[in-house]
Amino acid sequence: MKVFIKKILLFLLPLFFIGLTLEPLLRNIPNEYRYKSNYLVSNSNKVTKLFLGSSRTYYGVNPEFISGTSFNAGHICQSIDLDFEIIKKYRNNWNNLKYIMIPVDYSSLFVDKSNRERFNWRKRNYNLYYDIDISSSLSENSELLSLKLKESLIKVFSYYILNENLSNWTKFGFGKYGGVSRDVSKRLSVDLSKSGRISARRHTSASRLDLDKNLHVLDSIVKFATANNIEVLFYTSPAYKTYVSNLD
Repeated sequence: MKVFIKKILLFLLPLFFIGLTLEPLLRNIPNEYRYKSNYLVSNSNKVTKLFLGSSRTYYGVNPEFISGTSFNAGHICQSIDLDFEIIKKYRNNWNNLKYIMIPVDYSSLFVDKSNRERFNWRKRNYNLYYDIDISSSLSENSELLSLKLKESLIKVFSYYILNENLSNWTKFGFGKYGGVSRDVSKRLSVDLSKSGRISARRHTSASRLDLDKNLHVLDSIVKFATANNIEVLFYTSPAYKTYVSNLD
C-alpha cells in the first residue's frame, strides 16, 4: 500500500509543479480586466463619464473622441448586474463622475452573470482581477483550472517566448482588434447577412426569468446615480440590417 501511495505521489508531483508554475505565469500576462481594475483604483476619482456594457461598448466606444475624462469599463459579455458591481466597487471614488452610460440592447435585459451559457467562462476575470466575489468555485478562481491546458500553454508560449503584445486596448479602455483571435481581415470577410441572422438567433432569449432581476438592477443604478448627482444615459447600439430584421 505504501509503495502504491508513493507511486501516486511521484505521478502527481510533476502535475503539481506545473500547476504552481503556470498559475502565476498566466496571471502575470496582461489582460483588460486587470488593466481596467488598476486604472479605476488610481483614476476613478478623475473620471467624469463612465461607459459600461458588453463588447458593443468595449469595441464601440472610444473615449479619446469624447470630451472630459471618459473611461470605457465595458467587457465582452458583461451583463447589467456586473455593470452595477463595477459601479459599487469604486462607489467611494466617483468624486467627479457626471454621467454613467449603459447600453440597453436587444438581449441585455434577458441575461445576467448567473447565465451559464454566456458567462461562466469569464467569472474568473472578475474574481481574480477586480476582486469582485462572483463565485467561490475553485475553477472560477484560477486561470489554470478555468482554461484547457493547451490554451494555457499557448498563452504562456505566445507571451513569454514569442513576446507577443497581448495588450489590445487603449489607455482609456477602448478595445482594439488585434492578435490571432481578433484578426480584422477575417472579421471583415465574414458574410454579414449570414452572421447577422446567426447572432439574432443566438441573442433571442426563450426565457424572461432574468427580466425582472435586470430591471431591478437598473433601478438600483439609477437610485445610486440620483443620490450622487450623476446622470444615467441609456443607449442602444447600432447594428447591421440583417441582425435587426431577424430579431423577435
